[in-house]
Amino acid sequence: MWLAPRRAALRTTTLELTMIKSTCYDLKLSVQSPYRLQELEEARGELLRIFLKDSFCIAIFRFGAVALPEEMEPRLREMVGKEVCCLRLDGRYHVRAVY
Repeated sequence: MWLAPRRAALRTTTLELTMIKSTCYDLKLSVQSPYRLQELEEARGELLRIFLKDSFCIAIFRFGAVALPEEMEPRLREMVGKEVCCLRLDGRYHVRAVY
């Protein structure tokens, strides 16, 4: 009887670790192939981090990665940690912090 609860706890821990691994794997995939906004599309969420890669500014949101023009990097750097909205309209990108 004493071992049964302990085994159940070990199974839960293994399941939780599997979930963490798959979440990290999904994040890695999204960074390797960031999404490019189409006309009239919007990316909105908490901006976790940004970096430059292959002449694009890669913005990492809670939901995944979005590729933006390289010249947006200085403006986005100020917004890391905030709720951010990026809109593509008429071929231009419009970015603002959401309060």
